[in-house]
Amino acid sequence: MAATEIAEFENIAASLSPRTIAIAGGDREGDLRLYRYLREQAYVRQCILVGDEAHMRASAERLGLELSAEDIIGTASQEETAENIYELSKSDRADVIQKGNISTPILNRQLVKLRTRDTMSLATAFQADCFRDGAPMVMTDAGVSAILNYSRMTGLIDNAVDIAQCALGIPKPRVALLAGNEKVMQALPSTRLAHD
Repeated sequence: MAATEIAEFENIAASLSPRTIAIAGGDREGDLRLYRYLREQAYVRQCILVGDEAHMRASAERLGLELSAEDIIGTASQEETAENIYELSKSDRADVIQKGNISTPILNRQLVKLRTRDTMSLATAFQADCFRDGAPMVMTDAGVSAILNYSRMTGLIDNAVDIAQCALGIPKPRVALLAGNEKVMQALPSTRLAHD
């Protein structure tokens, strides 16, 4: 079975029932371009912007974009934005969370409450012609895990392998472990773990 191309993800999404997407900190022009695009897709029931409403409206005005009041949850801080994202997800009002203009640690403090496994991680699926002749790849963890032990590392691998198998159709993905430096450094625990 051939691996799924990343470009096919949208076709796969289109075959599913419509979902509600919440953009955490959705106040930048890029976030609002995504909002505009998603509102036009059949697989999106609603796209909710959570964050600084004044900034949302200013960015929307620069883009000539009209925002629907039912798509906005205005907040006074990033902490409040993260709390609202958590509540939307917990109450099943949002099916998908998209990170916008919000600090990753602030958002993660709320999202960790939603985890269903011991290890929560960020995984990015991508393709690039210069890597493995453009074969689909999964990279984890570039935004959640700062310090690893053996158990957390195996949890990250399990999560990435599940994505490779279930989402990309790669039955036996190859795994490579990388550290932030190729030499053992006491200040970088992952290099010591890799050495041991």
